[in-house]
Amino acid sequence: MDYTGQLRAAHIARMKQQYLDAIEAARQDYEKEEREHQESARAAYVEKMTDLRDSPQQLRSLGLSGGVAEEDIYSIFAEYRARYEELKQKQREFTEEYQREVSRQQRLMDNAVAEYNARIALEDYKLSQKSESASSAGSGSSRSSSSRTSSSSKSTRSGSSSYGGSRSSNAKSSYIPSGSYGKGGVR
Repeated sequence: MDYTGQLRAAHIARMKQQYLDAIEAARQDYEKEEREHQESARAAYVEKMTDLRDSPQQLRSLGLSGGVAEEDIYSIFAEYRARYEELKQKQREFTEEYQREVSRQQRLMDNAVAEYNARIALEDYKLSQKSESASSAGSGSSRSSSSRTSSSSKSTRSGSSSYGGSRSSNAKSSYIPSGSYGKGGVR
């Protein structure tokens, strides 16, 4: 790989690293959210189990038993289930957010690299056109002068044209080297 290729590869690597750093930051945020979710789920479970353990004693101390105890146990399970569903919903939301962010950063990285490569390809094309134009103009100028010489010698040999005048006085070369004239005139 030549020096220019190494510079381009290094630039692409730096560009990609910025996006990979953003993905890594998103991953760390996700892991933090996941740890918090696990801690909250564990705390909700411990609370449920503690309530189940302590509930019969609390009801007995109040002098309640029977249907009230079953209702209390049902209430403990319902509260736990609601809390658990809330935690699961929050987990789904932050997981989806993480996946969207990773996908977005990957897309941005791919687009940035593609845009950079397209810009480089365009610059390379322009440089190759300039070098071809310069080499054509260099070799084309000698062809142009020889073409002019031969056309003027042909016109003087032919004498006069059908228009009645001498062609040599009005003779101009029709040869234009390719690439030396284009939009905007001479390059």
